[in-house]
Amino acid sequence: MENNISEASVLSSPRDFSFKKKGSMKFYIAARFDNKDKVKEIYNKLKEKGHDVHTDWTVHPPFYPYSSDPALCEKFSEEDIKGAMGCDVFVLLADEHSNGTAIIMAEECS
Repeated sequence: MENNISEASVLSSPRDFSFKKKGSMKFYIAARFDNKDKVKEIYNKLKEKGHDVHTDWTVHPPFYPYSSDPALCEKFSEEDIKGAMGCDVFVLLADEHSNGTAIIMAEECS
């Protein structure tokens, strides 16, 4: 299945955020697990620009249903929330298949 996220929406050339904070900034990128390759691509571009990735969820193995391993689900959820809460920049990559969970999370973190 082809990824339908446009290049314009994925920070294809991350801006210099030095007007907000000196030095590197910590990014957290929220997206559907199906978009993890695109997220990794963005992570690499951000790192090239001297920024940090705050909590890399793309290294987690996929598992579904979540009820198959509640402890692992809880661990990953806690890591993701800490990552979103501790970042300087929160990026949400939504597409036509995204559900409201990530959007609710983004609203709670702002």
